[in-house]
Amino acid sequence: MAIIMMIAMSAGGETYIPRCLDLERLLARRSVLLFAIEAKATRRVQQKHLRNLRALAEERLVERSIIVCREERPRLEHGIEIWPLEFFLAALWDNGL
Repeated sequence: MAIIMMIAMSAGGETYIPRCLDLERLLARRSVLLFAIEAKATRRVQQKHLRNLRALAEERLVERSIIVCREERPRLEHGIEIWPLEFFLAALWDNGL
């Protein structure tokens, strides 16, 4: 099961957090996701794990995509940032997002 956290900004400049991944609603509001963050329990992110965030990117609904997982080092895969949990928590603590 994937957990996706999103922070969006509408065309009018208001920021909101959608409660679920509702692409029709996002398209209707002409929203752009500032972040899409997905948590995975895996130690090695594979292509199948990128599916949800790639779909958002293909629709140009997201500016930045991050997968938080149990990998040892941060890396970039097809424009999606893959972060170890500790790296993610440090970024949150230091306002690095």
